[in-house]
Amino acid sequence: MNCGRLCGQLLIGHRGLAQGLTVYGPCRVQVQSLLREASVQTRLFRTDFRRHESLLARLRKGFQQHAVGISRACARQVEYVMALRIRRAQQAGLFYFHLCGGAYLRDFVTRIFSRILLRLRASLRHSPNNLLLSASVMPFFRWNEERIPSDFMMRYSKELEAVACLRGHTCGQPGNPGKPNDKKRSPSLTCPSHFHDDRPEDPWELFIHQGNLLVWRREVPNHRGEGLFEYKVYGSYDDITAVDFLAVHVDTEFRREWDASAVILDVLETDEESNSEVVYWEMQWPRMMSNRDYVYKRRYIIDEDQKVIVFVNQNTEHEAAPVRAGKQRVTEYWSIIVIKPLSDLDKPGLEFSMTYFDNPGLVFPSAFASWATATGFPDYLNKLHMATLKFADRRMKEEEAAAARKAAEAAEAAAREDKRRKEEEERRKLDTSHPHPSPPETWEVFVGGGPVLSSTACDPTNPNEQLNYLLNKLMLLGT
Repeated sequence: MNCGRLCGQLLIGHRGLAQGLTVYGPCRVQVQSLLREASVQTRLFRTDFRRHESLLARLRKGFQQHAVGISRACARQVEYVMALRIRRAQQAGLFYFHLCGGAYLRDFVTRIFSRILLRLRASLRHSPNNLLLSASVMPFFRWNEERIPSDFMMRYSKELEAVACLRGHTCGQPGNPGKPNDKKRSPSLTCPSHFHDDRPEDPWELFIHQGNLLVWRREVPNHRGEGLFEYKVYGSYDDITAVDFLAVHVDTEFRREWDASAVILDVLETDEESNSEVVYWEMQWPRMMSNRDYVYKRRYIIDEDQKVIVFVNQNTEHEAAPVRAGKQRVTEYWSIIVIKPLSDLDKPGLEFSMTYFDNPGLVFPSAFASWATATGFPDYLNKLHMATLKFADRRMKEEEAAAARKAAEAAEAAAREDKRRKEEEERRKLDTSHPHPSPPETWEVFVGGGPVLSSTACDPTNPNEQLNYLLNKLMLLGT
């Protein structure tokens, strides 16, 4: 027992106990052998440590001495591998080019490259710090092919004249619409509109009439019997401008403030030359139903000569907004909004027309669909009207604040200029009231052609003036 305790103390490192080992007779030989073995292992460990330390020092020194050569060797190796990979890719591309044809290969490469950029742009968009970088990635939308044509939009510049004709057929006098006609359907119309006289077999029927708000509807040819209609809305306001009314439609950030149904509303791409955009919109639907999302292109034209604004939306596709699980993608959607001011574009007073079709991908009972539309349209237009008033008030406050800032900056600049002018005047007055003393005249023009020194200006009691007199005399002698 004493021997075991002694060995444990030796393993811990108490070397001072080695002197007392002689008193333990039976354990003396074993302890000495353990000490010899421990000393041998210690010497071996020290030797290995010195060897490894010297090896690491040599390696470090070698890297420092040959850093340039090692870097060049690594660069040559990387270049060789990259050249080999590029050559293999070129060979594979030529093979598929001859096998499939050039057009197919170009389209395939374009799709792959677009997908890579799409993923890069989507990953950068999730971080607000990388918003500028994500915006710099090249666009995916083919504006030259998908842009809404100007001639198509300007076809509807006379839409409000056609709406006046429609109001005359369904509501009596076009200027002051009365009650709807007793007949549910209006007769075939020959109004000057591509939305009125293109399908005389599907005349418009008056659906809602509340004050200045009129809504007509008619069936869509490829959705007969499904309870889907296209709608035409007419309204007028005397307290908002046409420019503000358009801005509320275009401003996606502001719409998220007043439209609670807009879950997501983002602009995917913009073509500033034509006032065109591609928008992703997720619309909130009631519970137990999937939200509807839209990908559509839009464009507006402001015709100052005719004093009319045409705003068109059409469904489209975009690689930045693929179909998402849990959302019902709406693939049939379009709307045409025509805004005409009563006087000028920036003066209060306007009338508008909106022709609209939307296929949500779900067939509702006819009574329920009619009730939802009859309550939804007035509520939406009321929110739109109030939002336009709020937008106009905000715009006026921003303009007033900007004008106040400009006036404050101008006043500050004028104050600085006035202060500078006063300081210059005070300095000028000080100079005129206290002129600087002129130096004593010590030179006189002589008939001989050269200056001579005069002693009339020299005070013999002042040593400084005497010194100056002597210096001037020396300069005169030197000349």
